[in-house]
Amino acid sequence: MKNSPFSLEGKTAMVTGAGAGIGRACTLALARAGARVMATDLDESAAVQTAALADEEGLTVSALQQDVCEEARWPEVVAATVAAVDGVAVGAGMNLALGCDVVVATDRARFSEIFVRRGLTVDFG
Repeated sequence: MKNSPFSLEGKTAMVTGAGAGIGRACTLALARAGARVMATDLDESAAVQTAALADEEGLTVSALQQDVCEEARWPEVVAATVAAVDGVAVGAGMNLALGCDVVVATDRARFSEIFVRRGLTVDFG
């Protein structure tokens, strides 16, 4: 996707729930656009399957088992981290970014919690 306005060359993305459905589709779309992607899922084999699908297309996607509700594990997943946000970080994505040691956001970055307007607990969308 070089010279494309939709190129994500040089960008890094992390997708939670990447083992199936929308998460898998987002992971593959981000990788096809040139992003380095970390695919996480509660089911490690599903995340590995997503990475294997990317590999079949010559894309690089890393896979990791992660339960986003297990706070004790966050340091492993995002150890010594800098979150570089150059787009939308919503729900769990926002919480993961804000859980990093440093957050760098461009003027295009947008942060949102899904259920805030519904009066629900703000935690993972």
